[in-house]
Amino acid sequence: MTGRQIGLLCISFLAVVLVLPHDWPVSRYATSVWAIETETGYCSATLVGANGMYLTASHCVDPGETPKTRSNGAVMKEVLRDAKADLLVLQAPPLGVPLLVAARVPRAGEEVLQLGYGLQSKIITALAGRWIGMVEDGVTVIDGGTIIGMSGGPVVNRQGQIVGLVHAAIIAPNTMYQVTQVTALGPIQAAVKQFAR
Repeated sequence: MTGRQIGLLCISFLAVVLVLPHDWPVSRYATSVWAIETETGYCSATLVGANGMYLTASHCVDPGETPKTRSNGAVMKEVLRDAKADLLVLQAPPLGVPLLVAARVPRAGEEVLQLGYGLQSKIITALAGRWIGMVEDGVTVIDGGTIIGMSGGPVVNRQGQIVGLVHAAIIAPNTMYQVTQVTALGPIQAAVKQFAR
C-alpha cells in the first residue's frame, strides 16, 4: 500500500468517525451494499431487487469484463449499460436486503450518506455530507469528497432510500472545494422500474 493510499484510508476513517452522525444506522446497509471486483479494478454495488438486480456506475466495469462479488465470487451479468448516466444494471444471486429508490431528489442542504467499500475495505465505509444539487450542465453534487472504491455505491437519504450513485470526486465549479458528483436519480428510477422485482 502506498503512502497516498494509507493517507486516504486514514482520512476516510476520520471522516466516518468524526463526520458521521451517530444516529445514521450504517449497519443496516451492510446487507445491501457490496464490493465488486473486475479484472482491472474494484467498486461498490447495491442490491435493488429481490430478483438479484444490482446497480453500480458504468465506469466501474469495462465492456466485456466480468464483475464478481468480492464476498463469494458470484459472477454478475450485465443487464443494462447507460454510459451517459454512468449507470450499470447487473444481475447475480441476491445477497441481502434490497434498498428502495427515493421518489424525489433531496433539497439543498439535506443530509445524505455515501456508502461503499473504499480502498478495498472489508467493512462498509460511510461518508456523511449534504446535498448541494445541480451545479452546471446537469452535474449533481454533494459536499465533501469520496475515496477510491466508493464509485457505484449508493448515496442515501435519511429514509435509507437511494438518491444517486457515487460517480467521482471533482472540484466544484468556480471554487477550490472538492465535492462528490452523483448520478442523476431519473435513470436510476427508470432502471429499477424496468428490471427490479
